[in-house]
Amino acid sequence: MNIGNTVVSVLSVIALISPFVYAYIKNKRKQNELINNLKKHAIDNGFSLDRWEVDNTLILGIDEGNHIAFWGLKQGNEVKTSHVKLRDFSSCNVIRDNSKTGEELSTSLLEICFYPRDKKLDTQSFILFDERDGGRISGELMLGNKWINIYKEFIK
Repeated sequence: MNIGNTVVSVLSVIALISPFVYAYIKNKRKQNELINNLKKHAIDNGFSLDRWEVDNTLILGIDEGNHIAFWGLKQGNEVKTSHVKLRDFSSCNVIRDNSKTGEELSTSLLEICFYPRDKKLDTQSFILFDERDGGRISGELMLGNKWINIYKEFIK
């Protein structure tokens, strides 16, 4: 009788825990894919990735020695990556575009914009969130605000 209760209890615990373990493993794989892609992008361009932070499908990073800002975004099965040379820019800010649907105001686009020292050049941007890609905004604004402060240290 005790063995039967123990078996049922163990199976119940496994059934309750397994979805959380699966979600954790899936999230870790996604994070590792983003990190590996951004590291490869950095190495392919002759840089290194010293610090980085992942938030869901987004990764931001920096090469502190060369003053390079990195960005990566996973869309479907593809990971897009890019970088900018912070020495070429005078400032950066998080830009938030809002759209109004009826009475509700929502964020439609969130990006880090880099403003060049040479005014003849175009601004560069890292897209943090675009509602056209689906999904909902979560920690992208906090991540963007944190990283513009890091990037501004190297723009000086």
